[in-house]
Amino acid sequence: TSSQCAPPAPPRYSTDRASEMYYEASEIYAIVKKLTPEERQTAQFWSDDPTTGTTTPGHAIGIATEILQEEDASLSMAAIVYSQVGLALGDGMIGTWETKYTYKRMRPISYIQQVIDAKWSNPITTPPSPAYSSEVSTQISAVMTVLSALFGDEYEFDDLTNLERGLPPRSYASFMEAAEEAALAQLYAGIHYRSDTEDGLKQGICIGEKVKRLQYIR
Repeated sequence: TSSQCAPPAPPRYSTDRASEMYYEASEIYAIVKKLTPEERQTAQFWSDDPTTGTTTPGHAIGIATEILQEEDASLSMAAIVYSQVGLALGDGMIGTWETKYTYKRMRPISYIQQVIDAKWSNPITTPPSPAYSSEVSTQISAVMTVLSALFGDEYEFDDLTNLERGLPPRSYASFMEAAEEAALAQLYAGIHYRSDTEDGLKQGICIGEKVKRLQYIR
């Protein structure tokens, strides 16, 4: 059930400059104002916006497909990988959306424009849903936990998902390195606070750990 991996409550709404909410919003405000070209490209790579590229599930399945092709995997292995990736994505979606509509946390752009700087904008379009927890962080970390169990904790790979969008491949020393970058990209994009992404990572890892325990006849 979604309660098994539910994260704690996010920081409470507050306009007090000493509050955790204000601190997290101020961090995003500062990060976006000083984005480097590399950080901006990272945000674009993991934006997973279906209007400009792929969805988060599509991105994850694309990575899984690349690994299967690289490994020249058997049909039975492909079936195991796709079923576990699919379960991780499905439960990741349920978990993060249950969390979103439990807490209904305001997105950074709304808070910053109302409280800090009315003219502030971010480089990636903000999705029309609550901020906490981060969907990308939760789903990608769930999938990367599963792939780590199947192919190893230090499996090196290139992510070619966004070649058609003109974005170069990104290389990772492990699946979890990719998950951590996907979470960080949400800060660069200005669409999530740090607790959205960090708690989303933990939520996804918890979900992935449960999925990977499923037994299959190989």
